[in-house]
Amino acid sequence: MNWKLRAVRVVVSSTFLALPASLFAQAGFDGANLAMVTAHRTAATAATVPTAAGSGSSILSIGFASFRPASSAVTYDQDSDSHWFQTSGPTVPWTARVSLPTGAVVDSIDLDACVSSLTGGIGFFMTRSLAGGRDETRVINLQGAFHGASECELVSNTPSDPPLVIDNAAFNYWLVIVWVTDFSSANEVAGMRVHYHLQVSPDPAVATFTDVPVGHPQHRFVEALVAAGVTAGCGGGLYCPDNPVTRGQMAVFLSVALGLNWPN
Repeated sequence: MNWKLRAVRVVVSSTFLALPASLFAQAGFDGANLAMVTAHRTAATAATVPTAAGSGSSILSIGFASFRPASSAVTYDQDSDSHWFQTSGPTVPWTARVSLPTGAVVDSIDLDACVSSLTGGIGFFMTRSLAGGRDETRVINLQGAFHGASECELVSNTPSDPPLVIDNAAFNYWLVIVWVTDFSSANEVAGMRVHYHLQVSPDPAVATFTDVPVGHPQHRFVEALVAAGVTAGCGGGLYCPDNPVTRGQMAVFLSVALGLNWPN
C-alpha cells in the first residue's frame, strides 16, 4: 500500500519527539522555542474541498518545485512519488513566495512530508519581510522535527494570537523549509499548504449614505460594497436599505462582486 497520499486530513493523531535543540541551532532556529510536533497519520479519506469565496476556509497549495534554496551549493533529488529531498549541505532555508488577497486571515500551515530519519529532521515556518526591504519577522513558527518508520504526514501549525492578517501593501510573505543534519531520502517533502479565510473590512468611522449611518447594523457591509465598487446607492445620497432587490440589480451585485467574466 502506498502511504504517500496528498491533501488528506487526519483521522488518527500521534506525537513524535522533537530532536535536540543543538541540531537546529545551525539553521538559525531558537532552541528555547523548539516545539513538540504533533504529526497526523494519513488515512484514505477525502480531502475537504476549499471554499472559493466568503468566510469559509480555503487552501493554497504550494508544491516543492516552487521552493528555492538560499545557496547554489545545495544539491537535491526527487523520488518516484514526487517527494523531494536535499542530498548535500549546507543547511539553508528553502523559500517560496505566498500570494494571498489583502485582508485574508491565515488559519494554519501544513508541511506535507515523509520522514524516517532518527538523526535529522525538517523545520518549517512562515515569514514576512517589509515590501522592498530585507527585514524579516517569523510570523508562524513551528520549530522541531518528527521521526518514525517511513511516516508520511500532514504536520500542521496554527498561529497564536493575534491572528495573521495579510497586508500586501506593507509586506511580502514566504513559506520556509529547512533540512537539518540528515540530507537523504529519509527526509522527503512534497510541499506546503496555507489554510486561510477571507473577512469583511472593519467598520469605517464615516458613512457614505445618510440612511445607513455609522452604528447602523448593516453599515460595515454596505461600506464594503461601496469600497469594492459593487454599489453606488439608489440616488440622492441614499442606499435604500429596506427596498427590495430586483433580479437586474442582483445580477449587477453578483457579477461585480465576483468579478465574473467570460471569453468574448
